[in-house]
Amino acid sequence: MRNQKLKDYLLLMAVFLVATMTSLWCWNTLSELFGLPHAQYKHVIAASLLLMFLKWGLLSHHLGDHHSITHKV
Repeated sequence: MRNQKLKDYLLLMAVFLVATMTSLWCWNTLSELFGLPHAQYKHVIAASLLLMFLKWGLLSHHLGDHHSITHKV
């Protein structure tokens, strides 16, 4: 069981790294086309973490409200 958790964490880290590197490449490619500033990898990490925290924060409140709704007749 411990080995499977380690594999899952490594897979999650690999997906996160590939997604952030792809995001950086996409942003910097589009920034050249539209005259926007280039981003550094640390900016992509910060934006990704911010989006994840916002998603978890908004969904956790939304799901909590959804489960507590009672229907009155």
